[in-house]
Amino acid sequence: METANECQKAPARIGPEPIERLYTAHELARATGGTVPEEFIRGACRRASGCHPLPHIETGIKRKIVRIRLSDFRQWLDEEARL
Repeated sequence: METANECQKAPARIGPEPIERLYTAHELARATGGTVPEEFIRGACRRASGCHPLPHIETGIKRKIVRIRLSDFRQWLDEEARL
């Protein structure tokens, strides 16, 4: 049986989590103040799976544009610094 405190709790969140914005390599390079060049970010996305690639999504039909979540980029950058 539920107590009064359990009934007053906020309802569980229903539905999908908010979608994180995707950034291009150019936007991420600009956000780092140029310490991580745009070409390095693009190259990191195209690394082989055994060479610590940067997780990304390619969008576009004719010309593929690399898009990266900021949280993935920060985590990858921390891991890259430790290697």
